Amino acid sequence: PAGCLFASLLAALFLDAAGLPMRQELLNLARQRLEVWYADKTQLEDPKEKDGVSYQLSKEDKACGGDGVPLTFMEFDIDGVRPVDAFNVLAAYQNQTSWDSTCADMELIGELRSRQAFGLTAHFSAAPLSSRQIVEWQVASANFSTEEFWVVFSTLENDELKQLRAPDPKAVQLQNCLAAYRLTRKVGSLGVHVLMTQQVNSHPWPLSGRAVANAAMGPSVGFAQAMRGQTVKQAKFAWLANRTVLPDWMLAEGSSCAPPQLDSGLRKSIVDSAAAALSSDSGSERPSQKLPDGEAMQIWQRMASCGSAATPSAEVPRWRAEFRIPGALPEEVFNVLVAKVEEARWNPVLSRINLTGFHRGARGVHEEFIPPVKFWRPRELWEWQASRHDLGAGGSYLVALVSVEDPSAPPFSESKAVAASQCMAAYEVSGTPEGASLVRMVSHINPNIGALSRLQILWEGTSERMLGDWAARLAGEARKLAAARRSPLLRVDAAALALLWPPPPDRNDSATIGWVLQLAATKATGFSDRSGTTKNNNHNNNHNNNRSSLLRGLSAAATASDFAAALPWQRAFASLDLPKALWLLLLLSVVVVVLLSVA
Repeated sequence: PAGCLFASLLAALFLDAAGLPMRQELLNLARQRLEVWYADKTQLEDPKEKDGVSYQLSKEDKACGGDGVPLTFMEFDIDGVRPVDAFNVLAAYQNQTSWDSTCADMELIGELRSRQAFGLTAHFSAAPLSSRQIVEWQVASANFSTEEFWVVFSTLENDELKQLRAPDPKAVQLQNCLAAYRLTRKVGSLGVHVLMTQQVNSHPWPLSGRAVANAAMGPSVGFAQAMRGQTVKQAKFAWLANRTVLPDWMLAEGSSCAPPQLDSGLRKSIVDSAAAALSSDSGSERPSQKLPDGEAMQIWQRMASCGSAATPSAEVPRWRAEFRIPGALPEEVFNVLVAKVEEARWNPVLSRINLTGFHRGARGVHEEFIPPVKFWRPRELWEWQASRHDLGAGGSYLVALVSVEDPSAPPFSESKAVAASQCMAAYEVSGTPEGASLVRMVSHINPNIGALSRLQILWEGTSERMLGDWAARLAGEARKLAAARRSPLLRVDAAALALLWPPPPDRNDSATIGWVLQLAATKATGFSDRSGTTKNNNHNNNHNNNRSSLLRGLSAAATASDFAAALPWQRAFASLDLPKALWLLLLLSVVVVVLLSVA
């Protein structure tokens, strides 16, 4: 249809190749592993066989969960059943404990429809060692015509799932970077041919991943036998050939011409967790601290467990605090809080900060801080930063930071810092009737003090003093920003709007609204042209009209002379009138649809 065609053309102006959801990414990776990589037998050790099961390892170890582990491949047949029967056995996570003796439990974390995936968590027995927990994605594909079915599991990029459900602190986190099953009809008779691969890191120190994989042939053959038995039971139900245990949305191939949907699931899970932390039990009240501006900072403390893959869990203080900042509006305080790179300038505890890019609506932050305690080494954090703004009248801002499970950047090369864990840093900023800003915050960090972990009073006193010092410096910096609002040299975080209102997925950075309008010979005063356009500028241009008035409010107070003296990109940013642009774009779309219809 003409409308659908136009939608595709319009999407092409703003998008590169259509963005791949989690499902398609994992299916592509699975196909590459089984149909390309496995086909090159020179990369594999000689196969071992038992009970009709072929078991093979890769010659080289591949990275997974921070260590090198071999790839495992297995092939076997299941006679007298259809591929769809085996598919329904593997896809039914809720039934796995009934036939897989290695799995102690398997639970659904959530249905991530934008991902076309389930989020799952499971525990596996490793007696006499600690049990292993896995937090993973499940995706699937079903072709009922060719009878080719895929079921794929992966722990890759599972931070979003761990925000939805915190990992079990008593279990070792196991990684299965890719577990893929391809199910096809057996050649020449009724049956299923199963081809599968796994890449498991169970962190079995002092054993190597390869030693464990070599010893795993017996349990793997046992798994194949159990799956055979369960598939025969499933086949006896005699379901229709196109009936599966999975919902239709997990198997849809996405034939719509609509642009890819925005996926900000990681951002949502972080800010939701932050909001919950701010409203949870505060603990016992501590003596308030008087700030340099005369305001009192109220403080509460309770002990809570905090840890990550790089930092052993420990009971550490979880602080909650409230204080006012007179002389600064909420948007001004927010701009100071969100600009992590600038924080190193006014917060002497921070020694280095690096931004590692956006992912699912959140921004990666890599930072190093120096605890004000003699002989303590610097601490290093890898975090996700996310923000939200209540668009209602007098709305509040929320900024949150949490540690990532797998570091998104290498350690600072010359640093000898200790990896710490930020379980939650949440800041809510709202206005007061007097025109000041009210800051409510939660800070829960594990500094990984190792042998000193039993001497909690040392970290408790240090972290409590750090709270007061940080609040005083934040207030001072917010008032400086408030005073500089009329300056053309005002410094703000150019990507703040992308945190509050994430941009569309996989947008073509060379396409600006001004360029689109130029295609219709329409002039757009104040729009930036194609030349010199950067990714961050595009984030600003396309989201400047966010009703939060985050940066428009800061620039609106500038006088005409201030505007004339501003840098070119600042003038273009302040001049951008997105509503008018969208009306013009809508008019352009109507004209194109009419022309296509006539044609």
